[in-house]
Amino acid sequence: MRPQFLDRFGLCVEVLGSSDAAERRLVLERWLAFEANPEGFSAEFASSEAKVRESIEQARQLLPQVELSDGLLERALQVTAEADVQGHRADIALVKTCRALSALAGDRMAREGLLTQAARLVLPHRMRQNPFDTLEQQQLRLNSLFTNLAGAGRG
Repeated sequence: MRPQFLDRFGLCVEVLGSSDAAERRLVLERWLAFEANPEGFSAEFASSEAKVRESIEQARQLLPQVELSDGLLERALQVTAEADVQGHRADIALVKTCRALSALAGDRMAREGLLTQAARLVLPHRMRQNPFDTLEQQQLRLNSLFTNLAGAGRG
């Protein structure tokens, strides 16, 4: 996809299948259970889904109160500059994601560690890619950026 279209996606996650036999078995068993009895399967997980729904609702209510310090805002801008992203959508998405993660954690003040988590969701699909880079080289570049970000957050 062209970069100008990718930039319009706020967040990006990589979804991989597990290579662990036990995890694969669990996925298969749950799929079979759902196929056999969708209502019963849904009822089995209703309580845990309700807890997730409640935590999301609490975060939505807290979100307008979440603040970013000037230092964290500057750090966010530094991170997007280091990632060599174009435009301002990455800056906006990074700050909004950091605030949302803070609200989900129940915090009224955003923290550096959550900025790192947000960057992992906001930056990978926006970073300029060398067309000759392998997937492994791109991943190394991302890991280096996140290692630097995490290290700076401890200082």
